[in-house]
Amino acid sequence: MKRIELTERIKSFITASVGDTIDYEKIAAFEATAVTSLPLNKRGSVFDRGQITAETFIEAANLINTGTFVPLHTLHEQGYEIPVGRLFYGEHVKSNQGTDELRVLFFVDGTSPDLISRLDTGVIEEVSVGMQFKRLLCSTCNIDLMEDNESIWSQTCKNGHVMGMGSNHVKPDGVANFREMSLVSKGASNGAKVLGAQKRLLASAYYKDGSALAASLKDPEFMLFGSPTKLAEEDPMLIAELQAKLAKAEGDLTLTATAKTEAEGKVATLEAAKTEAEGKVAVLEAKLAAEAENNSGLAASITTWEAACTASEAAKTEAEGKVATLEAAKTEAEAKLLAAETELAPLKAAQTATLTQRPFKLPIGGVANLNATTTDSEKPKTVTTGSNAFRTPK
Repeated sequence: MKRIELTERIKSFITASVGDTIDYEKIAAFEATAVTSLPLNKRGSVFDRGQITAETFIEAANLINTGTFVPLHTLHEQGYEIPVGRLFYGEHVKSNQGTDELRVLFFVDGTSPDLISRLDTGVIEEVSVGMQFKRLLCSTCNIDLMEDNESIWSQTCKNGHVMGMGSNHVKPDGVANFREMSLVSKGASNGAKVLGAQKRLLASAYYKDGSALAASLKDPEFMLFGSPTKLAEEDPMLIAELQAKLAKAEGDLTLTATAKTEAEGKVATLEAAKTEAEGKVAVLEAKLAAEAENNSGLAASITTWEAACTASEAAKTEAEGKVATLEAAKTEAEAKLLAAETELAPLKAAQTATLTQRPFKLPIGGVANLNATTTDSEKPKTVTTGSNAFRTPK
């Protein structure tokens, strides 16, 4: 078990802290390293890689030992949870590695037997403190960042040193308010834990001033409560503001959850529509494939018809060429005919004029004895009938 023996010395510490004698049968006491000077693990905050000063541990121990009530909680539930115990003794010590530590003794009352059992078995081991500091010193130039609120939010001292960058870090110094210590699954100060018998110092039967045992080092999460001010008490207006912000955040969370559910419903509907559309696309693709196969013969026929059309166009072009040649020959012939008619026109005109002046006339009774087969010897010597105009001379 990790609980310590309630010796007379330990009981005297409890009596001095509580201010009265209590029923020691109903409590279980333990020793813990509350916090160390090893670099803090608080990424994103001004405390990241910070190292608490030894003076801070001395002041914290003095507060505990002079009767300041420092309650024990679980998971930093101060304000939401009744304390499960209290710190009753503290001391600043040096580890074997030379680091500073705040060692404390605390007890848990008998109303939390399950909590005591888990501390005894080591199921719950690490601790974390809630503490406000008097000063936040720059490790490089020792300027107090708390003198200017802007330096706190920008994490940069007035000389331009950025906390957590390079070798620069904050040095929390002095205790403005030691609010509580909590049992946690992971604390932020390396080595802050409940100690077993072999690592105890304050409750050791062989306790000697100035001696210290090395604490096992882990990488837990550290908790620092409240705004970095020098006020020792809570600001009621600040608490009301934080509660209002918490209520709004919870409302926003509810709205977000509702919107998420609605969005998930819409996504499910869209997924179903997508599946249906993909099915329709598959059916259409199958139909297109079948039609493409059926139309392969039609495509061949269209190709043949297009070839025939091409040949017909060629024949048409050739015929049009021949027609054009014939048209040209016709035009040439018509031109020659026109030229010939033009040339013969004067001759025709003269012939017409001659026939008009001396018309050819036949006798009414015709030419006597005109016979193509008659020889000259048979020709009559005289014309007995008809006109004398066609008489043959002797």
